[in-house]
Amino acid sequence: MTEANFIKKILKFKFTFLWSLIILILLLLPSDNIPDSKFQIPQLDKFVHFTLFFILSIIESIEKKNNSFKLKFVYLLLLSLLFAVFSELSQKIFTSSRNFDVFDIISDLAGIIAGFGIYFIIIKIHQKA
Repeated sequence: MTEANFIKKILKFKFTFLWSLIILILLLLPSDNIPDSKFQIPQLDKFVHFTLFFILSIIESIEKKNNSFKLKFVYLLLLSLLFAVFSELSQKIFTSSRNFDVFDIISDLAGIIAGFGIYFIIIKIHQKA
């Protein structure tokens, strides 16, 4: 693969890379930099993880549109799950105010599956119309 082809492939997923970078920045912010909510919402951080990875999976689905459903699902699930684990490990390694939390990864995975499911449903509805 030539350098030009490699760059073309990378640019094909520019929004996935951009959103992934945003996720990393948000998840690596020191916890004291995050404003306190006026409302005490239980498990708000799990909802945030779900939402970030829900959006990521939709962006990935849109940018990787030429594959079969099963191949796209496996690719998206594995890649996103690896990124979720990487982001949790990064919180533990690179910050002193954040911790590795398996339940964050479960929230990430739920967001990934939900995002992909919504994308698939919208595509099926659009194909029928």
